[in-house]
Amino acid sequence: MPSLKTLMFMRIASLLTAGAFTVACVGLAGKSLKDLHDNRVFLPMGIQGGIDAKDVLGAMGAMLGAAGLGVICPLGVLYPTLPKTKRAGLSKPPGPPRGAGVQSPRAHVTRCSEIGHFISEFIWWKEERGGFLPFRFRFINEIMLGISCIFLLAASIAAAIICGTKSAKIWLNPPMPQAVVDGMLKATGKSVRYRDQKAFPAMIMGWLAFFFLVISLILTIMAGLHYRRVAAERRSSNGSANHHEKFSEAREDAAHA
Repeated sequence: MPSLKTLMFMRIASLLTAGAFTVACVGLAGKSLKDLHDNRVFLPMGIQGGIDAKDVLGAMGAMLGAAGLGVICPLGVLYPTLPKTKRAGLSKPPGPPRGAGVQSPRAHVTRCSEIGHFISEFIWWKEERGGFLPFRFRFINEIMLGISCIFLLAASIAAAIICGTKSAKIWLNPPMPQAVVDGMLKATGKSVRYRDQKAFPAMIMGWLAFFFLVISLILTIMAGLHYRRVAAERRSSNGSANHHEKFSEAREDAAHA
C-alpha cells in the first residue's frame, strides 16, 4: 500500500481535478441552455415561439448537484487544516519573487504541486500524532462520497441517453405542423439536437468528474484502512507498554517487600 503522504497528495489532486471538470460542466451546461433559449433566428418575423429543454435541464442539474456534493464534502473535511498550518512547524511554499514577470504554465503546475504536497504533509503530521479527525467523521466522509458517486453515475447515464438521442422541443404560436418546423430548421442550417449543442461536451465533463470522484473514493477508503491499521498498532503498542510498566512495578514492590 502507498504511504499516507502519497495517498493524501493523490486524493487532493483527484478531488481538485474532479472539481475542475465539475466547473467546466457547469459552464458548458449553462452555455448550452443559453444557446437553446436565444437561438430563434429560424423563426419567421411576427411568429412567437420558443424552445422547451426541460429534460436536459433536469439531467444536467442532477449531474451538477451530485458532482458538486462529491467535491465539496471531502474538501470540507480538508478545510479545517488550512488555518492551522503554523502548528505543524512546516514552512509554506515560497511565493514568487516580487517584480517577476509572467510565469509559464509549467511554473503554475509546479506551484500547485507544492501546495498539494504542503497540505498532504500537514495532514500526515497530524495523523502521526494522534489523528486529526475522529473515525466516525471519516466514515461519514466515505459514505457521503460513495452516495454522491452513485447519484452522479445515475445522473450521467440519464444525461448520456438524453444528450445522445433527444432534441429540444419547439413550440410556435400559432401552432405549426412539425414538418414545417423541421423544414425551417433544415433551411437555416440550425439544429436543436442536444448532441449538436454544448450539452454534449458538458455530459462528457460530467463523466470525467465521475471518474475522478471514484478514484477519490478509492483513495479515501485506502487512507481509512491505513488510519485504522495505524490506530490498531498504536493501541497495541500502548497496551503492551502499560502491561510492561505494571509488571515492572509489581516486581519492584515484591523486591522491596
